[in-house]
Amino acid sequence: MKESNIMKKRVIKKGNWWYGEVYGNWNSILFGEWTGWEEVTSNCYTSWGAKLALEKWIHENIPIEYEI
Repeated sequence: MKESNIMKKRVIKKGNWWYGEVYGNWNSILFGEWTGWEEVTSNCYTSWGAKLALEKWIHENIPIEYEI
């Protein structure tokens, strides 16, 4: 995923499960490059659990930029 200044994130429900998604530019070997929503968390029982999993994914995968 390419870095952008504003990150869009959301928690959605599909069936009985909750997922965390991030909007951005994505690359894939099979599908090439596309812009849109991508699930970044596994399935969760509650929206609160999906929100925590999404924040954990963001913390681990998106660098924080500081201006010096």
